Amino acid sequence: MPENHPDKPVYRCVSKPVVPLLVLSLIVLSCASTPAEEPEAEIKLFVAHDKVSEAKKRVQDFTKEGLKRHRIYFFDTSSLELYENARGPVILRARQKGTKEPQSTVKFRRTERDPELEQKLRGISSNWEIQTEAVVGQKGGPGISYSLDAKLGRPLSELDGAGSGRITEWFSPEQKKFLEAAGVDVDWGNLRVFGPIDADVWEWKEQDKRVEAKVTAELWPLGDRQIFELSCKKPGENLAQQIENFVAFFKDQNILAAENPQSKTKQALEHFARGTSSQP
Repeated sequence: MPENHPDKPVYRCVSKPVVPLLVLSLIVLSCASTPAEEPEAEIKLFVAHDKVSEAKKRVQDFTKEGLKRHRIYFFDTSSLELYENARGPVILRARQKGTKEPQSTVKFRRTERDPELEQKLRGISSNWEIQTEAVVGQKGGPGISYSLDAKLGRPLSELDGAGSGRITEWFSPEQKKFLEAAGVDVDWGNLRVFGPIDADVWEWKEQDKRVEAKVTAELWPLGDRQIFELSCKKPGENLAQQIENFVAFFKDQNILAAENPQSKTKQALEHFARGTSSQP
């Protein structure tokens, strides 16, 4: 996570014997009351299903880095109780990007920022991330996600055929406290392994003034369907204009956004919950 992340401490108030207690109190109060900046935003555009093949060819023209492969697993109950959580979707994931070390992730989404919750999370870890997620065309507008990663230290292949009793081993004590702080009660023994998903990924630095950011294209195969997502991360200010510019750039490439899109995670979970997963 970048060092200037708005919710990651970037300084400490250090007391010294020569500093009066009143002055120290004022310093601490000042540190605690610093206004929160807008979190980084991720803009996501899901390509219309009838445009996926054409969009894939166009994306391959953009990038010089070549194809990358990500392997992804999700964990939820058969009825998707975590994702359908009343407070907002809860996501448990394991992922390996190419040859990099595999990571587990806990994430939950909210409709808006929760300062009281963020204070609790800061007491658990300084490594969590907050992000605005803006899906083009999605009803309800942008939301907020909170996430915490951890290195796995084991190959993802161990998840193939893994029983539900072992899923808890893939998440750190810190990640579990992170979920507890958000009021998420996970029944670890009732979880299933959903996956794997072998995603094709392309990345490039788009210089067009409407984008001016690294763009990531992910193609997820789900049975006879394919989900193609284009995304970029931008500062959180002027988000509506940035979304409009992102859409306009790809429209000029004849890459059109899907109507009433759903997140990749939701579509993947629903696909595997219908009976196709690595664990019966």
